[in-house]
Amino acid sequence: MTDGRVARGNFVCLDRLGNIILDNVVECRQVAYIPSSLSEGEENQSSYEWDTERSLSQAVIPGDRLAKVEIVKKEWEERVGQSSIP
Repeated sequence: MTDGRVARGNFVCLDRLGNIILDNVVECRQVAYIPSSLSEGEENQSSYEWDTERSLSQAVIPGDRLAKVEIVKKEWEERVGQSSIP
C-alpha cells in the first residue's frame, strides 16, 4: 500500500472503483520508535525498528491506496490449470 503496509491474502473481488477485498489476510508493517527521553540536541539518537503482523479475516483495500498487486505463480497455476507460464 502507499503507506508502506503489505497485505497478503486470498483475492475475493475487485469493484468498479478499484477497491480489492481479500480473505484470510496478514498485514505486515514496519514500526519505528525514537525514545522521548533523549534531548533534541543529543547526537547519535537511537531509534528502534521492528516488523509487526496482524491477522484479519477480511480486508478492503481502497484502490487509491494500492501501490502494487501480485499473484503467486503457484497459486495462479493451481487456479487456472496451466503448467507453464513464460
